[in-house]
Amino acid sequence: NYAAEDEFAAMLPTMYQAEESDKKYNGTTYLLIAGSDDEWKDFEKPLKKIWVDELTNWAKQKENVNYEIVESGHFIQREKPGSVITALQHLTK
Repeated sequence: NYAAEDEFAAMLPTMYQAEESDKKYNGTTYLLIAGSDDEWKDFEKPLKKIWVDELTNWAKQKENVNYEIVESGHFIQREKPGSVITALQHLTK
């Protein structure tokens, strides 16, 4: 699948940058994970589960990371602004 290969090739540099950044940053993080799969097609839902699981596993490995799986689509700030406000409050304590 050439489209998938192209997309992966385009994402690879960003993934490397994120990995390097992750090694250097030790501040507090509050990760909001968009957990709703309502807008996903049935064949896409297993991918969504993998994505949520990966983000959750990453957060559990980090000392200063809290996370919340929000029943929301991609735009959590628009769909669930209360979750964003709560996350910001946790970061400012």
